[in-house]
Amino acid sequence: QDVRRIPDKSRSYPDKIIWQMQIETDQVNKVITLKWMNTSAIPEEYYLYLSDEKGKVLLNMRQEENYSFTTTGKDNLQLMAITEPLSSPQDLSLTDVYGYPNPVDDEPVTFHLHLGAEAKVTVEIYTISGELVNNLVREYSGPGDYDDISWDCRNYRGEKVARGVYIIFVRAANCAKSLTKIIKIALK
Repeated sequence: QDVRRIPDKSRSYPDKIIWQMQIETDQVNKVITLKWMNTSAIPEEYYLYLSDEKGKVLLNMRQEENYSFTTTGKDNLQLMAITEPLSSPQDLSLTDVYGYPNPVDDEPVTFHLHLGAEAKVTVEIYTISGELVNNLVREYSGPGDYDDISWDCRNYRGEKVARGVYIIFVRAANCAKSLTKIIKIALK
């Protein structure tokens, strides 16, 4: 007999429930696949996510039935049941990438970008001949517009760089995707 649970809409649910999970194995650097069934046992009011120990979303458990990863021997994951949806790592997009002012005199260059999901952003500055000048990194916790990466027109040793055109690689990456945009900045 097919018995279906009818959710009690009048019931109050907590905003977030987190279950901690630790996977220990002697199979280091081996691919492990976690599988689950019956997510319908959790009330429909919750979005279900598998995340790492820092809360970085790995996947939506109502859309995926398994998760594969390479083990370190002792891996910490968590299951999150929350009442508001989160952006999925697969939703990553990198748009509206530019540096200003451009051309630049002596002031710092600020880089603008728009992310569609949580990502680590790396800005690499190269000379026209391909020599790495500097490397800037930021971790962003969610989608949105960002203007908080700036370059003071110095190399990684702290020395002022020469006038000219510089090639900028802006990379956004998360566990599901990596994207790169290339722009140019002119120093007068």
